[in-house]
Amino acid sequence: MLKGYSTDVPSSVTSAGRVGQTAARSTPPAPVGPPPRRAGHRWGEALLAAALLLPNLALLIVFTYHPLIDNIRLSFTDWNISSPIANGVGVSN
Repeated sequence: MLKGYSTDVPSSVTSAGRVGQTAARSTPPAPVGPPPRRAGHRWGEALLAAALLLPNLALLIVFTYHPLIDNIRLSFTDWNISSPIANGVGVSN
């Protein structure tokens, strides 16, 4: 064998020894890219989004907006924290 030469056969050479012709494929090539979408797939994504967002929105409303609205309501009253009665005073507070 000569130094620097390889005994590997190029991929374009078939078992018959002809260059440029390849053997026929027995199976079709594998598809490239994501699988095609199904019609019901969007409902699953919407349900997942709702399941992940609704608890967060509920906590945001309960712990942020409810106290904010309560604070605005109480700012129009003359209320002592130890008294159960809140007297409305309007904007004079």
